[in-house]
Amino acid sequence: MSSAAAETAPTVATAPAEAPPAIPPAGMGVTCKQGPSDMNELAVRVVGDDRNWNDLLVAVTKNWVRKTTPANVTFKQVSVGSAQHVWAVDTAGSPWRWTGTTWEKKNGTVARLSVAGDGVVWGLTATDEIYVYQGPDWSKRVGTLRSIAAASGEVVWGVQSNGGTFRWDPSIKNWIKVTTPANVTFKQVSVGSAQHVWAVDTAGSPWRWTGSTWEKKNGTVASLSVAGDGVVWGLTATDEIYVYQGPDWSKRLGTFRSIAAASGEVVWGVQSDGDTFRWGS
Repeated sequence: MSSAAAETAPTVATAPAEAPPAIPPAGMGVTCKQGPSDMNELAVRVVGDDRNWNDLLVAVTKNWVRKTTPANVTFKQVSVGSAQHVWAVDTAGSPWRWTGTTWEKKNGTVARLSVAGDGVVWGLTATDEIYVYQGPDWSKRVGTLRSIAAASGEVVWGVQSNGGTFRWDPSIKNWIKVTTPANVTFKQVSVGSAQHVWAVDTAGSPWRWTGSTWEKKNGTVASLSVAGDGVVWGLTATDEIYVYQGPDWSKRLGTFRSIAAASGEVVWGVQSDGDTFRWGS
């Protein structure tokens, strides 16, 4: 075979610590991480024929992107059903919907809410009454709950002030009690789908619903949000952000008082001062 036809072996550069071991061909996309001490993900592409790590061009940096909130309004909670369904509650109890470019105030007053992937919104009042938003008004539902989480208009779970845990049965339009672990009191529930249901007890332990029982997981969180793809984001009592990657939690940048995830990539959060962010580039 002539030298012109011979294939040239790709050059492999010596990679820095915690980086991928080899450089892919020029122009090929690759995702890497800076390292465990900095969980910002970098989307990079390789440029040039002299392929070493100095030639890596950072194309996208995944980080928290601040979103402008309405003037003289302070958000306290955010809920995300999908990239198209993002709602928030301000400190006065007013609900707001993200249009994709701005915030639109809605009727009613709620203490907290949960928007599902199909856009259905469930809300709780300061006295734990349950409502469903059917625009422009809210319709009352039976029962009382301190925490509520909806994956769809049909897949909804809730926790009462005494830890009693329930799921919504659309066939009877009522709540079905779900047994909780002995000597454990739940304080919050999160639902990404019918298959992804998590709860937090009063000691801060996270629990996963297997479909028939509760399975205790590692770590301690103040609250959590499980996405439709099963990715779990958690917050500590000091607002630190973690992602569950079983069996452990991995720390993320920033601090939030409220967090909501529709997927591992569609995540929003609110800080203690009301500043609001989404995960992205």
